[in-house]
Amino acid sequence: MINENQRLDYLNQLGVVSWMPRQPLSGAKPSEIFYHEAPKKASPLSLLRPRTDGETEGTAPKKTVSSNTAESVAAVTEPASVLSRASNPPNIKTSTKSDATEAAMDALAVQDRVNRVPEHLQLAFIRQQGNRPLIVSHFGDRGDSEYSFLPLSQSMLQFMGFSEPLVSLPFVWPLAGRSPVCREQEFVQVFRALLGGARLGCQANQECWWFGDLPELIAESENLLNITLHHPCSLTGVMTSGKEKQAVLYQLLALKNKAQPE
Repeated sequence: MINENQRLDYLNQLGVVSWMPRQPLSGAKPSEIFYHEAPKKASPLSLLRPRTDGETEGTAPKKTVSSNTAESVAAVTEPASVLSRASNPPNIKTSTKSDATEAAMDALAVQDRVNRVPEHLQLAFIRQQGNRPLIVSHFGDRGDSEYSFLPLSQSMLQFMGFSEPLVSLPFVWPLAGRSPVCREQEFVQVFRALLGGARLGCQANQECWWFGDLPELIAESENLLNITLHHPCSLTGVMTSGKEKQAVLYQLLALKNKAQPE
């Protein structure tokens, strides 16, 4: 347990300003257990060590009182004696870190946390009704449309034996009037609601063929998509490259052979 002067010295070392009146307030009851000593130019911690008669320069000066006045001596020594004899000293809470330091550390922890929400996404969703794969592809800002992917998507699905009509739906993130900065859970909820809407009608763990970069947050979200085919090139790149078309064909053949009973 430390007294009030020691507490103020510790706060001063930590850079914390402790405000208190320098003079008695008008009408205020005089303090009975606290006697404030003004800060010295020397280190405040020097006050904690025992003083000797040979104090060096910079230490707290001794108080001089008249030897023939007992009342004066008692008046000077009374605050210290009261503090030392206090049976119930105030419960002073000490801390090694100030509130400002803790707040700064919390802010740094938030900055260090990785947020996997994509800053920008422009996707096309293409699907046949029923238990059919969902085709998802990136498309750029150069005038591409999800409708330009329909012929190739229809050909891929027909190759797998699916011939139902197609439905398509674009998705641009961030949504209009909304900031891209949000929690991961909020982004996943928006994405899940889009998949399960009336137009796409996807189920949990919907089978998906993904073309282009696959965000980690989407790939690892539970019960969102079952990505059975991932091609690193978007459908725009596949349509303009014979090499990419051949690579996709090999992936579809692998899926088709896997689906056939042995």
